Amino acid sequence: NLNKMNEARKLIEKAMEIDKLNPEVYIYRGNLLLKLGELDAAVNSYDAAIALGPTKYRAYVGKGNALEKLDKNDEAITNYDKAIELKINNPVAYYYKGNALQQLKQHSDAIKSYDLAIALKSDNPDVPVRREISVKYLKEAEEEIMRNHAEKEALARQAEIEARKFEAKERKLARKK
Repeated sequence: NLNKMNEARKLIEKAMEIDKLNPEVYIYRGNLLLKLGELDAAVNSYDAAIALGPTKYRAYVGKGNALEKLDKNDEAITNYDKAIELKINNPVAYYYKGNALQQLKQHSDAIKSYDLAIALKSDNPDVPVRREISVKYLKEAEEEIMRNHAEKEALARQAEIEARKFEAKERKLARKK
């Protein structure tokens, strides 16, 4: 497999020599570099593709993928949004945006993004699975908020009871004087 990757790299480099202004070549190069784990180089390749072809939505999706792997999820989302702006009916961009949102623990927005991917007939079996993960985390977060709220109310009631006891002791002491 590594031999095939190296062969692909050589072919892409040859294609770049022949047609340096073709954004598709830079997208293919970015995709290969992404697979090889050369994330910064992949981002640079996608940037070159975007500079040559600013309407190439796949360059934004690829760049978003590389940024996400670099744990730059906010930047990844910006690129997915640009891809969506260029091709609104792109379930892939919505799926990846959902993943980045999920990493940022923005589960409500992630669910919306997954729902759009599903509505656009994504054939990726991970979409509903990832959606359910966000639903689970969102539900757990809501339950945690409810538990914390209940605990705070209980503490407030306890503090009020203690304050009343203290006031009663103060009044009793004041009467004795």
